[in-house]
Amino acid sequence: MTGLEAQLDAARKSREALEATFASRSSNDADIRNRLTSELAEARAESEKLRREIENLQAVAETAKAPKDGEAETAAVPSDL
Repeated sequence: MTGLEAQLDAARKSREALEATFASRSSNDADIRNRLTSELAEARAESEKLRREIENLQAVAETAKAPKDGEAETAAVPSDL
């Protein structure tokens, strides 16, 4: 093998190694992206669940504040009457 052939072979091997590294990183990036997308979807679902729970609790609180059937709303009565 001549010097040029050896350099060409070394360059080819280097290129193949770089391509393999790039493919590995691309695969790793895709795995990370998929994991983060999944975690984001889970966080959004949990956020929506909590939002509905808060709305339900607010509705319960409003219902608890409302006068019950048969109860009159009490008005402020001056004490000197």
